[in-house]
Amino acid sequence: MRWTLENEHVLWRTIFETQNLTLDLDKIADAWPGDDKPTARAIKEHLEKFRRGLKSGNSVTFSMSGKRGADDDSAVSTPRKKRTPKKVKKEEEDGKDDNEE
Repeated sequence: MRWTLENEHVLWRTIFETQNLTLDLDKIADAWPGDDKPTARAIKEHLEKFRRGLKSGNSVTFSMSGKRGADDDSAVSTPRKKRTPKKVKKEEEDGKDDNEE
C-alpha cells in the first residue's frame, strides 16, 4: 500500500469514526517540528473541520489548557474589579442627596 494523500485521509477518517481517544493539543503544538508552529487552538479548529463530515458515534475529544499568553512567565493576569450594581449606586447617590439637604 502507498501512503497517498487520499489514503492519509482514509486513515484519519477511520480513526475519528472508530476510536475513543483524547488528543492533548498543547503537547502536539509544543512537539511540532520547526520554528513555524501552530497553536493548540489552530490544531483544534483544523481537526474539527476534518471531523465535521464524519459519522457520529465517535468520542474523539480535544484537550487544551486555559488561556495561553505569549510567554508563560510574563503572562500575569490582574483580577478585574467587580462593578457596583446600578441599584446599589442609585441608593448611594440618593443617600448623598439626602445628607446634603
